[in-house]
Amino acid sequence: MRNAFLRWLLGVPPAIVGGGWHDDAICLVRIERGLDGKMQIDCVYDVLPVDVRSVGDSQDVSRANTLKSLMERWGNTPKRLALGIPAGDVFIKAIDVPSGLTEPELVQLSVVEAVANLPVPPEEVCADYLHVASGVNHGQGTEQRTGYEKIRIAFCRRDVVDELSLLAEDAGVQLAAIDRDIQALHDAALWLITVHGMMVRPSYPLLLLWATEPLILIIARDALDLTQYALKTTDLLEQFDASCRRAGITDAPDLLDVWVFQGPHVDENLMRTLASRLGAAHMLNPQELLHINPMPPLIPLMTGLGMALRENA
Repeated sequence: MRNAFLRWLLGVPPAIVGGGWHDDAICLVRIERGLDGKMQIDCVYDVLPVDVRSVGDSQDVSRANTLKSLMERWGNTPKRLALGIPAGDVFIKAIDVPSGLTEPELVQLSVVEAVANLPVPPEEVCADYLHVASGVNHGQGTEQRTGYEKIRIAFCRRDVVDELSLLAEDAGVQLAAIDRDIQALHDAALWLITVHGMMVRPSYPLLLLWATEPLILIIARDALDLTQYALKTTDLLEQFDASCRRAGITDAPDLLDVWVFQGPHVDENLMRTLASRLGAAHMLNPQELLHINPMPPLIPLMTGLGMALRENA
């Protein structure tokens, strides 16, 4: 009852819509929850016209128009956009800081660290931080010092945020959050695995393979320490091992389970190759699990899903 009164007094905030784009396809995802607690995934997507894909200003206008058109398919009620952007636009760094710093001190430290890594003045960066929970695997050579705590800093150039804010404004929607598309893919993958009752529970380090062209492998050493590699189907297992070594996973990577997200058409050669690994390959088909038809391109769909999960943005 208390929550009902709060909603009546304060109003229900506009719904979060997750967005992602990849290879000029834009996909928006929203999660509807019924009174029985069941979730319904709705998505809309479109592709930018061919004649504007490589032209800067025309591409920006076309992207805003496409985004606005997709939003309007769900009516004119206010919405907030949580957008997954290319991972190369956002930098993540883990550092040790003295324990007990206040929030303003941590914010200031985040900006200082960002400026040390980006050749721009402080007013031209956006930075944020996150406490790293104790017990999280930080990777090799990153043991925490006594009297310090570990935080992760995310930072990017302010013009990246300004451009996205302008894009959302032109599309008539409020920009609520941005994050790396690789983080959104990771979050969507874990959500699918958990919600749809897979018998095997994933643990870190985690291998997530997206059956696209080229194949995309995401290696997660923990929930935030993510790296991405594009792979070819030829010599796939060798590329797996090489990618794991580059990501700092040197302890029998072939024994790790891999979670494979595929489109409606199964590549039998890929399946046979993965079946020859020592570690198990768990197959998931997002189209079947989410009951989406027609199926959007896999990467923007899963990016949008991961961002749609940001209900508290």
